[in-house]
Amino acid sequence: MKSERFLKFTRAVNYTNPYRDIDIHVIPSDRFRITFMVEYNLPALGANTRRFITWKKILLLKLLPLELFVF
Repeated sequence: MKSERFLKFTRAVNYTNPYRDIDIHVIPSDRFRITFMVEYNLPALGANTRRFITWKKILLLKLLPLELFVF
């Protein structure tokens, strides 16, 4: 069984590559959270953003309120 490895950030870390139009920002937090944004060069698509906060919170806020019907 593999042991899990974690990185703990104690300060903000930024990476920018203007030639590939990439920006990555890591900000310290006491909880696991990811915000992901993609900007397309097509006006019809614009930008899409998704945010993921700890799995427990996703379960409580997004999945449990859903009414699921299985036949």
